Amino acid sequence: MSGANLARVLEARAADRGRAVGLHGEDGRSWTFDEIDLLAGGVAEALAAAGVGAGDRVACYLTNGPEIVFFLFGAWKLGAVPVTISSLYNAAELAESVAKTSPKLLLVDAHRTAVLDGGFDAAGAAVRSVGPAGPAGPGAADDGGVRPLEWGARSRVASADVAADAESCILFTGGTTGRPKAVSVTHGGTLGSLRRLARVSTGGEEQGTAAADAKPNLIALPLFHSGGQHSLLFAFFVGRGAVVWERFGVDRLAALMDRFAFDNLFLLPTMVYDIVHAERDLPFAGVKHVLVAGQAISWPLRREFELRYGVPILVNYGSTESGHIAGWTGKDMKAGLWKPGSAGRIYPGASWRSAPTTGRRCPPAPKARSSSGPS
Repeated sequence: MSGANLARVLEARAADRGRAVGLHGEDGRSWTFDEIDLLAGGVAEALAAAGVGAGDRVACYLTNGPEIVFFLFGAWKLGAVPVTISSLYNAAELAESVAKTSPKLLLVDAHRTAVLDGGFDAAGAAVRSVGPAGPAGPGAADDGGVRPLEWGARSRVASADVAADAESCILFTGGTTGRPKAVSVTHGGTLGSLRRLARVSTGGEEQGTAAADAKPNLIALPLFHSGGQHSLLFAFFVGRGAVVWERFGVDRLAALMDRFAFDNLFLLPTMVYDIVHAERDLPFAGVKHVLVAGQAISWPLRREFELRYGVPILVNYGSTESGHIAGWTGKDMKAGLWKPGSAGRIYPGASWRSAPTTGRRCPPAPKARSSSGPS
């Protein structure tokens, strides 16, 4: 199967709502879906000029922001594979990540090239710097001697055909339980995950179903994280704009909530904790629900948040490797199906099995007898 390229999610939005604003920066900049597609095309041409082609890995060690959006879609247009590395990593962690993934090219913020000093081993990758303004402005300024990648041009570039099982991205996960592990995901697997979430969220798997005046979604998680990438792709998949910031903060969140009047939020439990324990009240009026994923949220924290703001918390279960698997939706909550401690109901299209440590599949659990009739 060809035509599974994730870049086509953006291309479809540029075609059906190109003049709608698709991306907002925390600093006030914004771009329409058509402009995003043109800038991604410019990135694709710049990467190609640097020798990157289909199947090549390109590592991204950039501060979280709109520029990573252009990078991701630009790489995908070529059929190249982004390797998204946390901008919080130090030089040793960066070198370890590069060594694990063998990218052809490593992109680094021009103002952070000092991390490459002291005998940094790029493991054979060519290192290029990207200016602070990225593809929306001037090129690299102080690149510490590293050759800059000029990627500010705008160009209409059609995405390459890729197989559904072609590698689409490499992300790092599991850093809280040991050394971060490099996880490879595919174009088809990610699209399948987006369709599953769309089906339970909107009732169908079609793209571009959001109303023209729908509020943008805040991409609260960083784009080097699978949660951040899935949030971005899902917003574009359904036709909503996205708001990208550098990092989470209660005051920064409050300012963006005032500015954009979000109608939903996707947060980590640690973010909910900070919101609950903040002295100030945040403007949650108009927020219909908060989706929490990444780890289990405790019942006391959930209850404290819902009592303070009157906004229900929904739960989503998934992983970097598998995407969206299960969760509780607003319909489930209204129907009284939610159970404390449960990760949620398996989404349509996802399959599962229960097995002990022996690996043998467990038989289905017996159905509980009704307590309303005779036994």
